Amino acid sequence: MSTKLEMLFASSVQDIIQTWFSLGGLEATPASKVYTKGMLYRVVAPDAKEKIDNALVFCNEDYIGKLDWNSAVIMNPAHGELSFGNTIISPIVTMVLSGDMFDDTIVPDDNFIPFSITDGESVYTLKNVGDVIISDSDYQQCIKCLGAPFVQEDELEYSKEEIINLAIKPALEMYFKWFPKVEVHTYPATGALQEVDFPKDAYDIVRADVQQMGSSGPFNGPQNVLLRYWDESLYGGFGAGSYYGYGMTGSYSSTMGLSGANATGNLLAARAVAQGLTNYMTRVHIDRYQRPDGTWYAQFYSSKGGTVEIYYAMRTYDFNNVEFARRPEVLKLCGAFVKELFANVRRQIKSDIPGAVDYSGWLTEAQTEKKEVEDDFKQLVKASSCMRGSL
Repeated sequence: MSTKLEMLFASSVQDIIQTWFSLGGLEATPASKVYTKGMLYRVVAPDAKEKIDNALVFCNEDYIGKLDWNSAVIMNPAHGELSFGNTIISPIVTMVLSGDMFDDTIVPDDNFIPFSITDGESVYTLKNVGDVIISDSDYQQCIKCLGAPFVQEDELEYSKEEIINLAIKPALEMYFKWFPKVEVHTYPATGALQEVDFPKDAYDIVRADVQQMGSSGPFNGPQNVLLRYWDESLYGGFGAGSYYGYGMTGSYSSTMGLSGANATGNLLAARAVAQGLTNYMTRVHIDRYQRPDGTWYAQFYSSKGGTVEIYYAMRTYDFNNVEFARRPEVLKLCGAFVKELFANVRRQIKSDIPGAVDYSGWLTEAQTEKKEVEDDFKQLVKASSCMRGSL
């Protein structure tokens, strides 16, 4: 059970009433004008024609406006479907407990856990939909290819949990394969072979850089990139007159005397030589390994001092981690997986039945859309590797 409504339908009368107590004991009358999604309401309508008075109803979506409880009709008691006129089933509220079943003798229990089922000493609470985190609005965007919201979820062959796990989850896996969520962790480069454990939920290394920021004295680490200029001045001096060095003005001096005062070309030439020598002498390597217990760790070394930045690919199924610029492609990809899922089951219907729809076209469309999106991802992804240089 992955939704609050499913949990309520599987709960006992006492647990449903306790859930209502825990959510504040809200009431709905013919004069009520605001209904909040995910809340339980006790209907107060003594003049209602059916068993609506004292019924507990679950709000499926936010709604502002009046509901005429006195004229409400129970269309399907087993599914709690209600109608407020014209025999149209209301998508706003669902009855989870009829009025004649409400027990006034039950008192609130402060230890009760809302949306839970008690079985002896065990308590079964509402579980997440696999590992996927997705808002209702994004989910509706993913299943609109099925005709939602005109086609209600309870009319589909698969439940919300099954759709998310069988279609949306693999779509997110394909996206994060090309655009992983990245976390950057920094480590001081000691020159020796170093070993660090992967952070929690990290599964791979996207790239690694070595930054020579604040690599000397007390400035070990990238606390302030401007300190790099001070770092250079310790070696070269700020201007002419530095002993056996080159100044920031381009002049250099030695025991043989001052030469090329204020010659900017000297600075540029010296820096070019130094950069070339740094590149020639730099040796950087990083790799990942797995221990027998299944944990991962990274080994790296750098012949250049400074700070090692490792960009880790993080495991996630949170739809909110999708880049805003990539949302259109990901929604299209999710829709393709959903369409493929339903096409495979609906194709099992015999095609010789009068009025039967051939869903083979859905399958072709889904496969084409998936290929189009993945081709776009391949064009956008750039190669990354360890960066050299950066005096």
